[in-house]
Amino acid sequence: MSFRTKNTSDLEYNHILRAHALRVMGTVDKCIYRLDNREKLRDLMMDLGIRHQNYSVKIEYIDLMGPQFISSIKPHLENMWTEEHERAWENLFQLMCYYMKKGMCSI
Repeated sequence: MSFRTKNTSDLEYNHILRAHALRVMGTVDKCIYRLDNREKLRDLMMDLGIRHQNYSVKIEYIDLMGPQFISSIKPHLENMWTEEHERAWENLFQLMCYYMKKGMCSI
């Protein structure tokens, strides 16, 4: 579904967007648990990249995932958030995006 034509208040209550956000959270969780097994992490994200290519997602949107995720969770962890946390999340998303884009280009 394209969200481009929706205004912000419509998106807040959009069940499709909420479901997608939950899938993103699940993928982040899977990637964290696969950090010790890079092949599984790579395969997960490359497969996800292939699926997103099939949905005609523009590759340049993939790099927006990390900054958007961080800007969403950071305010809720403000009391304990450090530069080290920021770098760790940025590194995780760089890795995830790298493999996802690689999958998108493999078609």
